[in-house]
Amino acid sequence: MLVKYSRDGSLWDISYVKDFSETGMKITTSGKCTPGEFLKFRVRIPLEAAFEWLEFPGKIVDSEALMAPGGGVVPDTYITRIQISGIEDDQKGLLRKYIEWFLKEQGK
Repeated sequence: MLVKYSRDGSLWDISYVKDFSETGMKITTSGKCTPGEFLKFRVRIPLEAAFEWLEFPGKIVDSEALMAPGGGVVPDTYITRIQISGIEDDQKGLLRKYIEWFLKEQGK
């Protein structure tokens, strides 16, 4: 799933979601994020024939350097955990619907 994130809403960086739930997500970021910092997020939800963007704030829980499979650190790449906050009920419903669809497609 594609995600955009921004500190001020004017410049957006693009990444991919590594893990996702109704309350949080884990993404890769191009720099270390500060725990407690709030960012703006746009998540692209692919449902049916249309793609919908959800925009919401999220609080950084932690941000750690990505480790390469053979050892060592991947330069300028971090795994960042985010707590989703301020999301509307209809957005929660859409997230729930997407998660259910995804799990069904994966046979889980």
